[in-house]
This record gives sequence, C-alpha cells and structure tokens, in this order.
Amino acid sequence: MAEDLQAVSHRVNVDHTHAVVSSTPKQPDFSSDQHGTQLGQLEQVLIGMVSSGLNAWLPMSTDGILPAEKSQYKFEKLASGYKLTMNGKNGAGTLLLQPDMRVMSGVMELPQPMRFSTDFESGPQGLVLSSVETESTANGETTFAYTYQSVDGFQIPETVTITPATTGKWHYRLMDCKVVKFVKVNVLPPD
Repeated sequence: MAEDLQAVSHRVNVDHTHAVVSSTPKQPDFSSDQHGTQLGQLEQVLIGMVSSGLNAWLPMSTDGILPAEKSQYKFEKLASGYKLTMNGKNGAGTLLLQPDMRVMSGVMELPQPMRFSTDFESGPQGLVLSSVETESTANGETTFAYTYQSVDGFQIPETVTITPATTGKWHYRLMDCKVVKFVKVNVLPPD
C-alpha cells in the first residue's frame, strides 16, 4: 500500500500563516485497488502529517510565535536566559528563552493550549529549528525533526520526521521546491 501512496504527487503551498497540502493534479481514485478505502484514508493521514510537520516549523521560521496584535509583554531575567510572558487577544503564554533569545520551551494558552520544547542548530544562513516536541490536549505528544535545504537563499525543510504518540514514525522529503517572492507595490496618487 505504501508504494501506491508514494506514487501520488502532492503539492505543498506554504505562506507566512500556514501550510496546505493537496494531491496534484487531482485527488487520486483508489476505487479500483483492493485496498482503495484504506489507501484513501491513509492519504488523508499523510496530508495531515505533512501539514502538521510544516505548521510546527512555520512559527519558528517566521517569528510567528510572537503575537502580531497588540499584546502585553513582560521579560524576566533568569540564570538560564529569559522568561517572556505575553498576553494578547489571539496569543497568550510563557516562553523560556536562551541568552541569545532562542526559544527553549513554551506553554501557550491561546490560540490553543499547548506545551512545546525546541532544539536549534546552526545552518549556513543562521539558526534553524532541528526539532520541536509538542504536547496538546487534542493530539497528545508529538515530536517533529527537520533537516534543511537551501532554495533561492531560504533554508526550508528537506526532510521531516514526525513521531506521534499513537503510531510509528512518519518520514517525508520535500523535493523540487520553489520559492515565490512577492513584490510590494505602492501606488502613488497622480501628480
């Protein structure tokens, strides 16, 4: 069954807010396969795992861990670094930071209750997230591990390993990646 599923191409679109995975060019039809129902369900699990892996990476890659809206912040100096407490409309929680301001761990209350711990390593263009372990009431404990590739000057995941509490490890590789850069155009009033 795994071979049948590996033959399906998937497209992953990532922007600054989330990752979306879809089959390309269309949803596969597994109805002629004797395991068709299971393959369809397994593909949905795969899509969920790929989305989860990239959505766990995304906040650390875009500084999205910090609320964009007006929030109250409190920094407290600790022997191991800093404690950052934040409270805002769409984000509330506590982060423990290393002296160089890397996130070590956090407890978030909003947008959803979750605990996490992180590991970073040096990449060719700066620090990259090598792993994050999350624990939430909805999904239990899950660990995400990453290796990286450089694409048009960006360090993006090449391989992602997901270790959920309920099943074995999932591995996937992102290939043929392209970066789409947007240009901001300011329109001025006529003279």
